[in-house]
Amino acid sequence: MRASIAALTAASVIVTGCATPGSWRDALPATSTLEVSNRTEERVQIVVKGAAEGAVEPGERKRFRWLAPGPAHILAMGTLTKRRDTSVTLKAGAVHLWEFGEARPAAPPLAELVVENTLKHPVHISVASKAYGVLLAGDTRTLRDLSAAEVTLSALARETGLQVASRVTLTPNAPSHWRIAAPMSKATVINDSPVSLTLSLDGHEVGQVLAG
Repeated sequence: MRASIAALTAASVIVTGCATPGSWRDALPATSTLEVSNRTEERVQIVVKGAAEGAVEPGERKRFRWLAPGPAHILAMGTLTKRRDTSVTLKAGAVHLWEFGEARPAAPPLAELVVENTLKHPVHISVASKAYGVLLAGDTRTLRDLSAAEVTLSALARETGLQVASRVTLTPNAPSHWRIAAPMSKATVINDSPVSLTLSLDGHEVGQVLAG
């Protein structure tokens, strides 16, 4: 299944790349997404059209992307109980939900967070105390499959020691946005010495204060 999607993608890029001046992304074939809500007490392996996609822990909600659209037989195989299965038609650009079990409450819906780093330094970002790697200066990243809830966001620029935190409610209906920026502040500098002073901030010269 993966090979067929890759081959189709390569062929589409080659053909449309010669015919139109548009972006190569326009040639990517539309894929489908499977969302699995495991309400059992066991870890299960998800198999789609005979291909192993990954595991879903007890009480976890997880999405599997880049699936080929069309009829699909899906299996959830555990070690404690017999396997579960379902047959669905995966639609291009859509999310198909498969929920099974009753032992645990359903996990919260999934949400997305778009993070923009406007600082001049890379930052280490975390959501609800879980680390999500480094975001370079001026870069933007989308974090997917986060639990919809009110969470604390944190960004640490280790080069300067600056730490920025924010409280955000993640919702499943639309992506939330977090713009990392230095806190605004003001300082008054009085130069009562007989010489001019050069002011620097964060290692950069920002101006001068004349004598007196």
